[in-house]
Amino acid sequence: MRPDIHYNANQENTNDNLRTAYKSSGGFKAFLSDCGKVYTKSFGEECKALDVKSIHTRPYNPKCNGKVEAVVKKVKKFLNKHEVRNLDHMNELLKHFQKEYNNTPHSGIKYLTPLEVFRAKQRSGLVWGC
Repeated sequence: MRPDIHYNANQENTNDNLRTAYKSSGGFKAFLSDCGKVYTKSFGEECKALDVKSIHTRPYNPKCNGKVEAVVKKVKKFLNKHEVRNLDHMNELLKHFQKEYNNTPHSGIKYLTPLEVFRAKQRSGLVWGC
């Protein structure tokens, strides 16, 4: 088992992973998670210290949780095609995944790419920033 991957999440390694991901990625503005037991007050304080908004899916909402689980499944499938050497290498692979995913047409959004949908929402004022 690799020492930098935690197969059994607990409060300590979840907070450590948040700090490591934040530092190695150059920072991010938000973190989406389910309402798991490791996303407690302590995790919220870590997010606040990093100025990261912690967003939780609604409990007992299969549609929202299903979307998150579908993306996780796709990420895992992508990563399983590669031998991940370390956290930096995994972050590079995830950047490649993100670019590929955002520029691939999806049937659920009428064969548009997620990037096209996002930009259309920006133009209409539904989302801003980024």
